[in-house]
Amino acid sequence: MERSLEKRILKYIRIMQPVKLSTMLSDLNMDRESYYAATLFLRQERKIIQAGRFGIFAGDEAYTKWREKHGRQIKNNIP
Repeated sequence: MERSLEKRILKYIRIMQPVKLSTMLSDLNMDRESYYAATLFLRQERKIIQAGRFGIFAGDEAYTKWREKHGRQIKNNIP
């Protein structure tokens, strides 16, 4: 069961990234404890990462690509 939950979470993140944790938990109908238990190894292996205020990404590469695309907008919007 853990593996299928991991796959479901990872698939959701890949499609919707960046993802806010609260939104994902609501959409997948799960609680925080279940999320953290299911993603322990994914987070350790950096297959999913939390990138500050931006949200959760499917790894460093996905975050880097996102930053390249949206970096200028982010810099312009920071007070």
